[in-house]
Amino acid sequence: MSERPNSISHLLTLTMLNVALQVTSAILVKTATLPARIGLLSLLIVGVVLILNFGRFILWQAIHKRYDLSVAYPASALFFPCVVIASYFFGEQIDAMKVCGAALVTVGVALLMLQARNRLHEAEKLA
Repeated sequence: MSERPNSISHLLTLTMLNVALQVTSAILVKTATLPARIGLLSLLIVGVVLILNFGRFILWQAIHKRYDLSVAYPASALFFPCVVIASYFFGEQIDAMKVCGAALVTVGVALLMLQARNRLHEAEKLA
């Protein structure tokens, strides 16, 4: 599967939208489990989470049609640093190991995106 011009920025846009939907789902699930949220509101939250995840499924189909798995799936790992940030707002303790882990994931994704961009530029030169 070949990547199209400007596809790395397009991939990052689609992936960040996917990550945003995934993080929103995670936050809603966490909110639904809080003691004050049991009942009808919890059911509503679960319904919203199901809709968000259906949207993620459709989005992943679009991503898979255009990009190699070896590029698309690692980019989705940006979910983990976002969860660390979100967990702060739930009063969870963020220690140095979590920050370092989130930073390593972010750097790893950046390196993979740079490699994919460089391959794209090399392919354009050969064409």
